Amino acid sequence: MAENDAEKPLYVSIPKFTRAEMENAVAEDDIEKLIYVSLFASLYYEDRNFAEQICTELAHHSNPNVRAMAIEGFEHIARIDDKLNQEIVKPIIEKALKDENEIVRDRAVWTKDATKQYLKWKYKK
Repeated sequence: MAENDAEKPLYVSIPKFTRAEMENAVAEDDIEKLIYVSLFASLYYEDRNFAEQICTELAHHSNPNVRAMAIEGFEHIARIDDKLNQEIVKPIIEKALKDENEIVRDRAVWTKDATKQYLKWKYKK
């Protein structure tokens, strides 16, 4: 393995889920599935309200990878749908900007930028 190979990000396909499978992953706290649930929901799931709801729920998860992907899910919804519930989602993004985990904070910066661009949200400095 070349020295730089270890630094390359790993890309994997996002698994497809039914609503029942997503709800079961949440109920069972299946971390391996939950990491992908918000990405699948935000990018591909037809019920866009459910996509926002599941990202909202997972943004409060104890696992930082699950939180990070949920925050990223908001970015996808903002970009694809041009709408998010500002009263609910904006405080979640603001909290994630101060998260103890660097990956969550990074995703929050991306999502903040997306909501500013696509939804014209304004944030305090």
